[in-house]
Amino acid sequence: YNLWKVFFWVWYLLKIAIVALIILMFYYLVDQILTVDFIEGIGTFQLMTVGLGAQRSVRNQVIATTALGYNNYTLQNTERAVESYATERNDDAYQRNVDELERVDQWNYLFCNGWSAYQTTPRDVRTETSTEEWVDLNATTGVAKSDAKVIGTYYLYDYDGTATPDFTDIPNLFDGNGTTYWTPYPNANWTDSAGTIDPQSGQDITFDFHLSQIYMKEGVFVDWDITQITFNWRYKYDAANTLIAPGDRTPNEFSI
Repeated sequence: YNLWKVFFWVWYLLKIAIVALIILMFYYLVDQILTVDFIEGIGTFQLMTVGLGAQRSVRNQVIATTALGYNNYTLQNTERAVESYATERNDDAYQRNVDELERVDQWNYLFCNGWSAYQTTPRDVRTETSTEEWVDLNATTGVAKSDAKVIGTYYLYDYDGTATPDFTDIPNLFDGNGTTYWTPYPNANWTDSAGTIDPQSGQDITFDFHLSQIYMKEGVFVDWDITQITFNWRYKYDAANTLIAPGDRTPNEFSI
C-alpha cells in the first residue's frame, strides 16, 4: 500500500513534468515562429492600424483637396495682382518719363533760346567788369594796378622812336563820347619833354588790350571771341601841318 502511494505521487509529478516540458517546447516554438517580421508579414499590424490608416488617408485627401483649391484660387489672384501691379508701375513709369521728357524739352527750349541769345548778344567789355571802365595801366600804380590786373579790362601802350607821343588825353579813346578825341601829336611842331621835335617817320605806337573773362556760371568763365574792332578815325586839320607834296597821303598806318 505504501509503495502504491509512492508510485501515485511519482507518476503525478511525472505528468506535471511532462506538461511543463510540453509548455516549454510550445513556448520555444512560439518564440521562434512568432517574430516581429512574421507578425508584420501576415499583416497583423496593418489589421491593427487599418482605422488609423483610413483616417490618415481621409485627412490627407481633405488637406490635399483644400490646398489644391486654395492654391488654384490664390495662384490666380496672385498672378492677377502681380500682373496688375506690374502694369500700373509700367504705366506710371511711362507717364513719368513722358512728363519728364516734356519738362526737359520745355527747359531745353527756354534754356537754349536764352543761352543762345546770351552768347550771341554783343557785350561791352566794360560792363563785364566790376569797375565798368577801361583802366590805363600805364598811369595806374599801387593796389589799383594790382586789382586791375586781377579784374582785367585794362590796356597798355608803348612806342618806339625818338619823339614821345602825348598820352595825356588817351582815356578819351574809351569814354564813349563822340566829341572827345586823342591825338599822339597835337601839332606838326610837337615837342616832347626831352626837346625832341616832330614824330619820326615809321614810328610805331603799340596798344595791348587785356579783357576780363566772361562769367558763365559759378566757377566757369570763358574768353572773348573778338571778330571785329572798329576805330573812329577823325583827321584834324592843322594849317601848319602841310603835305610834303600835292597828292601825298597822311603817313599813318593801323594794323592789328
